[in-house]
Amino acid sequence: MWFKILKKPSWYQGSSPYKPRKDKKFQYMRDLTPDYDDILTWESNDKKARGEATYHESFETGSYMWNIRVFTIKEEHQGKGNARKYLKEFIEELDSLEYTNSPPSVSKIKSHTLKFWEKMKEEGLVSDLQKQ
Repeated sequence: MWFKILKKPSWYQGSSPYKPRKDKKFQYMRDLTPDYDDILTWESNDKKARGEATYHESFETGSYMWNIRVFTIKEEHQGKGNARKYLKEFIEELDSLEYTNSPPSVSKIKSHTLKFWEKMKEEGLVSDLQKQ
């Protein structure tokens, strides 16, 4: 019976029961996930990349920071050298909502994408990396 229950999508635009934050591409999701301060979903301007991030207080420093939990590019557009461009666009959108002094951390990293994230960390686009 459980497999017949449909999960309401957490990503959609248009009519939404959640009030968007400053930008319609972001949807406020506190009601669905009360364990995080904010969860925001994002879509690139050309609709080829999507992401999800949380804004929360760091346990170590006490300052607030972004954590990227999901970052994906449509399959037919992967491997074409656009990931850095989309990641920068995503981070710029996050900073336009809540500016932080440090780059976002990244969690739930799948092993086959670790090299990409390590390179982004070397370039200073992201900070801490956490594998899935």
